[in-house]
Amino acid sequence: MLLGQELRRLVAVCEEALAEYAGIDSDACRDGANLVLLAVAAFQTVIATTEGDPWHEARLAIAATLGRNGAAVIGCQGGVESLSRCAAACEEAARLCDSALCSN
Repeated sequence: MLLGQELRRLVAVCEEALAEYAGIDSDACRDGANLVLLAVAAFQTVIATTEGDPWHEARLAIAATLGRNGAAVIGCQGGVESLSRCAAACEEAARLCDSALCSN
């Protein structure tokens, strides 16, 4: 499944950024990290399910929404290269999930 392969690659980018978030102690960083964690969990759920799953479309929609939310929050926190890459990865993963929804 091409979607799963792409999401795995994008999840790895986000996990790298989360490792950097772990060393920063601020409310804004915790909020951003929490949103990215939710997005990553949603992406991983999409990876683990198949198109035949009756909840597949709902999982795609949730992952797309959480990905966009994560991208918006951490994209505003610039200055750290891994966070910029993570924001782009969340946005790309959201676009992929949206695209998969449209093709169903």
